[in-house]
Amino acid sequence: MPHHLVILPLEVLQECFRHLLVVHDQALILCPDSSTPPAYRTSLQPSLLRVCRRFYQIGLPLLYGENTFTTSSSATSIDFDAHLSSLPGKNRQLITKIVLKIDWAILLWSIFPLIARQIAELKSLRQLEIIISDGNDPKPVRYPRDGPYGAVMLKSEKKALEELVSGLKGLRMLKLEGFLDDDFAKALEAMVNGA
Repeated sequence: MPHHLVILPLEVLQECFRHLLVVHDQALILCPDSSTPPAYRTSLQPSLLRVCRRFYQIGLPLLYGENTFTTSSSATSIDFDAHLSSLPGKNRQLITKIVLKIDWAILLWSIFPLIARQIAELKSLRQLEIIISDGNDPKPVRYPRDGPYGAVMLKSEKKALEELVSGLKGLRMLKLEGFLDDDFAKALEAMVNGA
């Protein structure tokens, strides 16, 4: 490696690395693979982190701390907790922004407490956006959202969301879009956003 790159001041290296490791106009899939949709492919250069220890120490907080992480679709949110737990702990703790797309009409409402537990462990998380849809795919099993069963589900969902938000002491921005109880969602957002 050219010697003059290593001796550049920290601020200069950070600004250069920011251009290679941060995408400001889109969220990144946490664990991309060959099935990642083209819309989520970027020109990020995380291999830069493998150049040397100094580059790793400078670049890692930029990669995880300044990017927004998401799932590729509502259906893939089911694996979000597994993707989070697959990251090394120090990398996970650098994440500050998450956009979680959820298809609430399938099994995800029952898995959400696991996802919420993983997210709650992110002490650096500052921004959380949860976008809930009812799904348009007729194939998955849909759960009724009315009657006594729906009321029990709604109560459980509210409890999981309240516990998640109250556990995230550093959270500064919450957006809860598409939740069945709009008043509850707005109150939770106001509590976090200081409105």
